Amino acid sequence: MRAHTGECYQRAAMLKMNVVCLVALGLLGCSSDDARDGASDGGQNGLGGAAGQVGTSGGVPGSSGASAATAGSPTQPSGGAPAGGSGALAGGSGAMVAGEPRGAVSFHVAFGDNCSLSDTWVDFPKVDSGHPVTGAGHDSLLQNRTRDQNGWMAQVSCEWLSQIDPYFVSLAIGSIGDADQRLVSMLPTLSVGQKREGTMTFRDREASPRFAGPADPKCQFEAVSVDVAAGTVRGLVTCAKVVDKTSGQECAIDEGYFYFENCKPREP
Repeated sequence: MRAHTGECYQRAAMLKMNVVCLVALGLLGCSSDDARDGASDGGQNGLGGAAGQVGTSGGVPGSSGASAATAGSPTQPSGGAPAGGSGALAGGSGAMVAGEPRGAVSFHVAFGDNCSLSDTWVDFPKVDSGHPVTGAGHDSLLQNRTRDQNGWMAQVSCEWLSQIDPYFVSLAIGSIGDADQRLVSMLPTLSVGQKREGTMTFRDREASPRFAGPADPKCQFEAVSVDVAAGTVRGLVTCAKVVDKTSGQECAIDEGYFYFENCKPREP
C-alpha cells in the first residue's frame, strides 16, 4: 500500500512538472533548456498559461497545444459570484467576443536586493489611473486575440486543470508588440478564503528581467471567488521573493490581485 501511494505521488508530481515545462515554452518563449531548469527548480523559469496557446512574439496566437493535464470532474463551485460586473475591453480594436478568455492582473513590486522594479505597480492592462483590478473589483479587462491602442496583441489564457476544491488553474495574460512584450503567468492551487501555494513568472517589458518565484518559498495565493460553471476566478497573490537568475535581482510582491473569466477545462 505504501509503495502504491508513493508511486501515485510521483506521478502527480511529474504531471505538474510537465504542465510547467509546456507552459514555459508556449508563453514566455523560453528554450527547452529553460523549461527543464524551471521544472527542476520548482518552476523558477516560467509557468502558467496554456501550452501552445500563444504564438511567437508579435504574432497571432497559435492553436491550442497538447494537454499537459486532464481536468477533474465538474462540481458545484465554492464561493459566491465575483464582485463587480464584467469589465470593459481595454481600448484598441476588437469588440468583446463571447467565449474568448478575458482578464486583469495588478500587483505591487516591493523593495528588494538590487530590484530594478522596486515600489512599482505592474498592471495588465495598463490604465490611465488606478488599477484594472483591486480587492474591491475589476474595471478594464484584456481579451484574448485583440489589439490595444498601441497595436499590441493581447494574449489571455485561463484553463482549469482541476475543477474540484482545491482548484488547480493555469492563468496567463500579456501584450506582445513588434519589439517588446509584457507577460505574467501563474499556476496556483486555489481554495476560497484559504492561502495555498503556487508559482508566478512575469516580465514588465522585453528589456526588463524575467522574475520568477523560487521553489521555496513559493508564492501565496488565495481565491476570493471561484465559479467553475461560469468560468470565473478572482483572487489575491503575494510572493516573499521573486528572482531573475540572469541579473541576480531579487524583488518581492507584497500585494496583488487577479480576475479571469471565460475559463475552460484544458482540452485533452
